[in-house]
Amino acid sequence: MFEQIRKITIGSDMKNGMRYVVGTKHKTPGAHFTLTSIVYDERHWIKYGTLKVDLFITMESTGEETIWKSFQDMPIAFEYNLKKKVYETT
Repeated sequence: MFEQIRKITIGSDMKNGMRYVVGTKHKTPGAHFTLTSIVYDERHWIKYGTLKVDLFITMESTGEETIWKSFQDMPIAFEYNLKKKVYETT
């Protein structure tokens, strides 16, 4: 079952590692964007046998979603959403 990733911490020292949290807004001189999703790349695991995580952002100016960063072969701690989605049946 697929679990939605809410936050990742990159690095062997979890206290001082880089943290990325879905929903955070970032402002750079060239762009304003929001981190919209963190995706575990299962195809990469199947093909190469190594962990890869992709970070997707949505640009504030255009609303376009694009990949921002990828991390592979690094120590990564995952934090998942605790809220369960409720599916309606008709």
